Amino acid sequence: MLMYLIVFVALILWSCFYLALNLWFPKLKCEWHCRVVTCVHAIIIVALSAWSVFILGPWPFYEPAMPNNQLQEFTCAISLGYFLFDFIWCIYFRTEGPVMLFHHVLSMVGNMYVLYYGSNGGEMLATLFGTEITNPLLQLRWFIRQNANLSSSFLATAVDVAFLVMFTIMRIIIATVLFYNYQTHPRPDTFAKVGSVSIYLIGWVFWIAVVRYAWRKYVLQSPRKFKRDTVKADLPASAIPPELVQKGADLARGDSTSLDDTGDSVVRSTETQNGLVHRSVAGTDGDRTGI
Repeated sequence: MLMYLIVFVALILWSCFYLALNLWFPKLKCEWHCRVVTCVHAIIIVALSAWSVFILGPWPFYEPAMPNNQLQEFTCAISLGYFLFDFIWCIYFRTEGPVMLFHHVLSMVGNMYVLYYGSNGGEMLATLFGTEITNPLLQLRWFIRQNANLSSSFLATAVDVAFLVMFTIMRIIIATVLFYNYQTHPRPDTFAKVGSVSIYLIGWVFWIAVVRYAWRKYVLQSPRKFKRDTVKADLPASAIPPELVQKGADLARGDSTSLDDTGDSVVRSTETQNGLVHRSVAGTDGDRTGI
């Protein structure tokens, strides 16, 4: 009963943290605030799950479906409170598709299963560790793309590569080993094994989306486009519609986003110098998941 109270308190605390960010930084978008909450959750869960998996044990690769300890249940309760908050946020703002919503449902069901049955905490925390350790890089990618000066920088490319490599190692290679050991062990019940299949396949769906994005950006597209080099169109200022100039000024302040008719590019900034208008164009990629 205590753990369900912790879940409720965690939901309230995550919500209050989000509302506080809205009050402290009212000029920033709601998604910015939500991503900060997501990043903080990831850092906390990675720290707690790492301590549980690598220090306290049991080792989830060889001893699945063992009785929970208090740290495992406490971590799952905190994470469940976060996923409840984020699921409500996604539904309210309609930012996510069915795959991400299904991922959230699976995460909530998994945490509730651990708390209700009092077992499988070790492998649940191993799963949380593997999924959340890549989350700060995921959010950093999004924050970088909001800055026109950084979106085409070496830092942006380095973060993209680091995210892809870490995602592959944690969600595909190590997850496959854990998944195989879990499925072949006689102790976990059928419901837990079916749930592990679902969350494992979701990881593959996300990974394929990440690889496709990287392939389009760094292989298929022209260097000018995937490096997001500044495109300078030496046009008379009078030839540019006033509304485009205004949108460019808004974008330079980070107030809004303006896509072209194809949805393939966004004007990051517009400035007038010596009677010429210079437009900085950057390719768009991904949604709130950063994929």
